[in-house]
Amino acid sequence: MKLLLASLLFGSAIVLHASPSVDSENSASVKNSAHTTKDIDYVFVAVYAPVIGQAGVEQLIVKQFEDQSRDHETIKIQPVVYYTSDVLTAVMDGFAHIGISREKWSDKEVAMLENRYKEAPLALTISANAHGLIKNDDNDVLSLPLPTVKALFSDDPSRCEAKARVDWRELGASTFVEGADSLISVYPHGQQSVEGKRFARLATCGGALIGANEIDDTQTQAGYAGGVASALSKVVNDPRGLTYDVYKADHKKRYIAIEDTQGEAVPVREDTVFSGQYPLGNVYYAHIAPFALDNPSVKQYIEYMLSDKTQNALQKNGFLALPEPIMHRNRVALSQEMPIYSDGYR
Repeated sequence: MKLLLASLLFGSAIVLHASPSVDSENSASVKNSAHTTKDIDYVFVAVYAPVIGQAGVEQLIVKQFEDQSRDHETIKIQPVVYYTSDVLTAVMDGFAHIGISREKWSDKEVAMLENRYKEAPLALTISANAHGLIKNDDNDVLSLPLPTVKALFSDDPSRCEAKARVDWRELGASTFVEGADSLISVYPHGQQSVEGKRFARLATCGGALIGANEIDDTQTQAGYAGGVASALSKVVNDPRGLTYDVYKADHKKRYIAIEDTQGEAVPVREDTVFSGQYPLGNVYYAHIAPFALDNPSVKQYIEYMLSDKTQNALQKNGFLALPEPIMHRNRVALSQEMPIYSDGYR
């Protein structure tokens, strides 16, 4: 922790890459840190990174908060971003005030924190994103099973439980004339881009997107956008075509529903994404450590995370703005509003 606090004295961008193991002395330093230098309050944020040093999409969310707060003169908070493969342990060991991840902690995990600190952590929904599958407008198939989707888009379909060659007729298509080729034509794109890798995590059998090892793609969002435009134009002209794009609520594209493990067709909409029902979506949570619930700097940082300005910035980067019902739940959790239901929310 001495090294950590020393790093606070230099520069404005503070990013740490470490494993989440600290001792009790370190924990106390983080929990009590405030006004460390130059009247700046430091808020320690643990962000999920599958590999230390390679943050996942959660990094984009934190960056939006940092960029927005940096432009706001009244906010004197310096987030100390700590990338770790184990957000829960980082918070439990007192290494972070806030833990950001794409999964809500289980009852067992919450109980572990509550047992240690005699108070439960606070979970807030902060954002979400999703990818939608797009077919030719003349194709009348309404949904695709998730195992089929994964086999179609996997670079190595042998790892999948479903077959990779699928006929639209098998899925109920009635728009193909007798004798016409109706095998699904997949148009992948952006395999090496941030969005492509985000899609691959959800829509493949644990590997890379189809063609990922053959294409030297760009990492830029502009490159991804160009790939989308090309793939969409091919689908428009190919009745067998299928591709994907980042879901945006205001777009009028004809997205195809995904069948969940129970065989229920789930359309891509804001409500199905935020509820976790839609299989190709992510919901992001901020877990507030019990010892940080009364920290005024942490409270201010949380309020700014949920502000319209930050949400608008996230929306411009492919995330979904928080719907009012979820904003209300967050405000109830923060004791800013009374719950609609007398017993509160789970």
